[in-house]
Amino acid sequence: MLTQLKYRFLQTARDLGVIFWPLFFPLILAVLFSAAFSGLMNTDSFSPIPTAVVEEDTDIAFDRMIRQLDGTLIQAQFLDADEALEALQSGQVSGILTGGKNPSLQVAESGMSQTILSMILQQYEAAQKLIRDTARDHPLRLLFLIINLSADPGEILQEVSLGGQPGGAMLDYYFALIAMTCLFGCYIGQKLGIQGAANASPLAARRAVSPQKKLLSVLTDMFTGFSIQFACVMVLLLFLQTVLRIPVLTYPGGTILVVALGTLLSVSYGILMGTLNLREGQEGLLMTAVPLILCFLSGLMLGNMKQVIEDKVPLLNRINPAALISDAFYYLNVYSDPAGFRVRILILGAWSAGMTILAFVLLRRSRYESI
Repeated sequence: MLTQLKYRFLQTARDLGVIFWPLFFPLILAVLFSAAFSGLMNTDSFSPIPTAVVEEDTDIAFDRMIRQLDGTLIQAQFLDADEALEALQSGQVSGILTGGKNPSLQVAESGMSQTILSMILQQYEAAQKLIRDTARDHPLRLLFLIINLSADPGEILQEVSLGGQPGGAMLDYYFALIAMTCLFGCYIGQKLGIQGAANASPLAARRAVSPQKKLLSVLTDMFTGFSIQFACVMVLLLFLQTVLRIPVLTYPGGTILVVALGTLLSVSYGILMGTLNLREGQEGLLMTAVPLILCFLSGLMLGNMKQVIEDKVPLLNRINPAALISDAFYYLNVYSDPAGFRVRILILGAWSAGMTILAFVLLRRSRYESI
């Protein structure tokens, strides 16, 4: 078995067309993320965002929020609706924040400044919802809540660091990148699945008629795919930790567990797809579109997407493997919440076990009338 494992490992690792996506592509994205976020991670070099503020109705809470943020996070310009729209179209401001009964944000383009303004509005709306819910369910605590929400953030918040190093909202992208790398193990799994299905490749046909037991071949393929993909993800983690100084290995034990489960899930999914001998269009959809869609929903392309999903369809974040992986990293490294981490691990483990068993059974029970 060791000899077969050795040559299966070498055969798979030398296929650069397969290795590129789980190994080199994430490293390239990590460097691009670092270049794009380098200025944003340094708060000293941050310039307030020019923002037009339109107050349609008297809203004390909205006005107080704007006054607190003015000069630090935003550079407020109090204008009427027409003046604000003209300033937005001419590029003088990055967005228009409108207060009143239904607060809103209007932008002319997408970018980091617009994303920050969107997050400001989301936080404001969340605070208002919290006040309404507290007034309805726990009215005796309302005064205490309002006092805390109205205070200067510096008086009630303590700035902490992640793993002893500065963190920030950009960590969402790095955690989603790790999730994407785990899911990209499906490419390695697909290659091994095709090479294990006698009706899909000549190599698999020769292996099927060899005297070696089918169980041994299946175990060899699954272990090969898992070990190579696990190594790819660990290379990314070490690169983030040592080169880019992103603290993702603060808790090595929990990190390895998350990576192992995500890797097992993706490789098993790839093997399953490889053995089904799908048409080229169907294969491309399932092998490329599905992981990318899951990663998009976890916040890889749009940082606040996962929060939008949490507000609208929270169940989707509980079953999306990419969101489970990134959430597990958050609960482990940022929130320090063992209970939340365990929940994500259990769900991710169920996904991995189910997909592995399905792929194993399909490979193990494959029979052919003729080859």
